[in-house]
Amino acid sequence: MVHVGKSYPIHDALGKATGRTVYAGDMELKGMLHMAVLFSKIPHGFVKKLDYSKAMELSGVVDVLYYGNTCQKEYNRYHSQYRQDLIHTERIFNQHVRFVGDRIAAVVATTEEIARKAVSLIEVEYEEYPFTLDPHETLQGKIDNMDEHGAVFGGIGNEVGTRPENDGSFVEVDTTTHIDRINHVAMETHAAVAEFDSQGELTIYSPNQTVYGIRSFIADLFDMDYNKVRVVKTTMGGSFGGKQEWVLEPVVAAAALRVKRRLSWSTTARRAFAPPTAALPCTSRTSSPSPRMVCSRMWTPTCCWMQVPIWATPSTMHAPWAVSSSGPIATPTRPSMHRWP
Repeated sequence: MVHVGKSYPIHDALGKATGRTVYAGDMELKGMLHMAVLFSKIPHGFVKKLDYSKAMELSGVVDVLYYGNTCQKEYNRYHSQYRQDLIHTERIFNQHVRFVGDRIAAVVATTEEIARKAVSLIEVEYEEYPFTLDPHETLQGKIDNMDEHGAVFGGIGNEVGTRPENDGSFVEVDTTTHIDRINHVAMETHAAVAEFDSQGELTIYSPNQTVYGIRSFIADLFDMDYNKVRVVKTTMGGSFGGKQEWVLEPVVAAAALRVKRRLSWSTTARRAFAPPTAALPCTSRTSSPSPRMVCSRMWTPTCCWMQVPIWATPSTMHAPWAVSSSGPIATPTRPSMHRWP
């Protein structure tokens, strides 16, 4: 009880406030290489041609990774438990791009500046596909080749209670609420370091919220024994939930396994505000099954039908993308899963 009722400073507060704290992006290991990533500039399409010959000719470039020379197993970045049952829709690099910012390729070079310059030299030829910025257009079938499951899949319905007949004593109200995209605005952007040693052990350094989740996820993705994957949690400069998903870890792991060198990748502040590293917007529509929300003249809700489509990207498929509920107020939800770029 000697500590109860007293105030104590956070153990790393001084270092963070003075800029002395070393984050993953500050790490400099002997012989470490650096990465830069090529992102899709279109919302939906297929990469017909990828020419990285000019990038490889640049002095200091070690290798170029893309969908043709890396693991193409699908995964879910929210994997945090052993044998977790999740929907897998993301790959390390994609030939079928599904949103602006989807990863296509990456350059490994001796410096970050050389890597970024080499990325700018990669030439991409796209076949553009239809896209939409409205999830309701997706539900109407505008996107039809985004995934093998289709644009809409996995509908689950559950209704509780009975909607009362409107005998004139009710008023009918429609309500729409929109929540825009939100960013965590952490002090530290996403960063990760990886190395693959001569003993066949892969070590990943990253600010994260589940070290064992990353270990099992990486081991399963690359068919490695769990005891061959080591995860070191570095100092975290803010998360707010944004670092409980594995954005960079599979990319640096794939690169380290290929070049067998230590390497680092840190995102820019601009990239931190781009999807899918931001909380995605959603629109809530509340109504009765007609569809409207029925209220008595005293404005006491008696029955409702709610639909909440979340404007997500294929790499944020950790939960149903749209949730609907119907029945008396405070009833269980009725989820439906939808996909759209």
